[in-house]
Amino acid sequence: MKGLFLTLTIILGCLNFGVVQSFDSPEDLLALEDSEDSIALSGTKLLAELGHAESQFRLGKIYENGQGTQKDIEIALRWYRRAAQQGHTDAQTKLGNLYFYEITADEFSHAPNLKAADRWFTKAVDQGDADLSFEIGEIFQWGVAHGDEIANPYFEKAIEQYTPAAEKGVADAQFKLGYLYDHGFGVFRDADVAMKWYSLAAQQGHSDALFHLSELCQFSKDELTVECEMSSIELLTLAAEQGSAQAQNKLGSMSITKPEILSEKFAAGVKWLVLAAEQGDMPAQLILGELYETGYGVSQNINEAAKWYALAAEQGDMPAQLKLGELYETGNGVPQNINEAAKWYALAAKQNDDNAFEALYSLATRTKSADSQYRMGELCNELFDEDLRDCNIPGMKWMILAAEQGHADAQFELGLQMIFLDRVPWIPSVQWGATSTESDWEKTMRYLMDSSRRVGINYEIDQFDLYDVGLEWLELAAQQGHTEAQYRFGFFYYRSNFASDDSPHLGIVVARIANYLAAAAERGHADAQFELGEMLEHGKGISQDIEVAMKLYMLAADRGHDAAIQRLGELYELGIGFKNVYR
Repeated sequence: MKGLFLTLTIILGCLNFGVVQSFDSPEDLLALEDSEDSIALSGTKLLAELGHAESQFRLGKIYENGQGTQKDIEIALRWYRRAAQQGHTDAQTKLGNLYFYEITADEFSHAPNLKAADRWFTKAVDQGDADLSFEIGEIFQWGVAHGDEIANPYFEKAIEQYTPAAEKGVADAQFKLGYLYDHGFGVFRDADVAMKWYSLAAQQGHSDALFHLSELCQFSKDELTVECEMSSIELLTLAAEQGSAQAQNKLGSMSITKPEILSEKFAAGVKWLVLAAEQGDMPAQLILGELYETGYGVSQNINEAAKWYALAAEQGDMPAQLKLGELYETGNGVPQNINEAAKWYALAAKQNDDNAFEALYSLATRTKSADSQYRMGELCNELFDEDLRDCNIPGMKWMILAAEQGHADAQFELGLQMIFLDRVPWIPSVQWGATSTESDWEKTMRYLMDSSRRVGINYEIDQFDLYDVGLEWLELAAQQGHTEAQYRFGFFYYRSNFASDDSPHLGIVVARIANYLAAAAERGHADAQFELGEMLEHGKGISQDIEVAMKLYMLAADRGHDAAIQRLGELYELGIGFKNVYR
């Protein structure tokens, strides 16, 4: 990689146009190359390529976790698959897990492949032990995310895996089996069987089994043929003492809302809530935030309230997100931060909370902060993207306001929207002379072009092109180091300006393209690596360099770039470039 970026620097420097620097110094790249993680990656990769199954599995984990390299689930899958095909149990289990759940890479979600998951799980279980059977059963149980809870056939598979593990004394399997029988998932509901498995797990100190046993004894007494040995409150207290967050939350909440049922005092209830909240129990965190904010039963402490609201908000709790936004807006309990307020209002509004939407709208209107304006535009476009005329246009207005203030994300989004609108056939032509009958569409377009002129984008009133103005907005974001904008600008600018090899402006065009593509490529953008590789391979306005092009293709291919993988295969068949390439 050192040679690659040194060569790129020389090539771009020869064009005599300023190169956008993506790293502060060459030492930044050297540090990356010489790191211990990078050395470990090289050694593991060598053994993996030689067919060592454990190294293939470890290499998969390296790419999955981004240890010494960029995270890439697609590459991880390939190495896991190679190890699994050699009978590596952990790799088979990992593959099943990844296929079963939605696999996310670069913000794009792939649909779960349940058949593939079942196939790899079966291979793993055939070689595994009781603990592995439990792990597979648990994965199947939580497959409810992919179907109806009651009818989901994977509950039956979960029971098949849990049963032998539970019979061998695995406490977690006993608890999970009790849970399925308790709720009638995959089987007819049977309170007695549920009680049996809960009790066996509880005898081994399983706190969650104790909690669910207390619930069973409280709400299903009439269905049980065997009397509970302890009262539901005694079981609940025991579960809380043994660390069940659910039990701690319930016990704490009951001591506050129903003190007549318990002998616990209010302060003891707060302590139980704190124990639950510290384990990540979101409802307990929200309750504590409300208690400390209002001073109900505790000394009022807004700082403490903000702490608990933040923990709940980070887990996606909508009321906590709204509350946290309010605290950041006013600077109550936290340092005042309008951008943070906008962030939490937007997250709550995306969960269809009208109060959060109004709060964000008010914030953007009153403070005119770029970040709140950008989030308003993003929110409007996301929630109402089915009707371009009725909602994307107001959304665009917010984007324009933020972009004009220099908000890179807004500039990027605005640039893409304009390029997209230029390609929509039903967009009406706009007369730029002001009229009293101007539509909202025309007013928005006028505002857009006026905003473009204010930030230094010049165009002729009668000859402007939305596509070209969109490119200018993309470049404004690219100049701020926005990686995706750097790639998109290079991509679109190349296709709109590179008409022929003898263009008199070829050097200028290529310099602008190469500057931004190189900056994005250095940051690991696979598409930018591929585009720049194509330019170098074919010498399109730049000195041809097959070796550097090949290295760029390889970097992109390592990130799962299909076109780069295909091109490398074609070049290999042609015998081009490989003799001088060292990875």
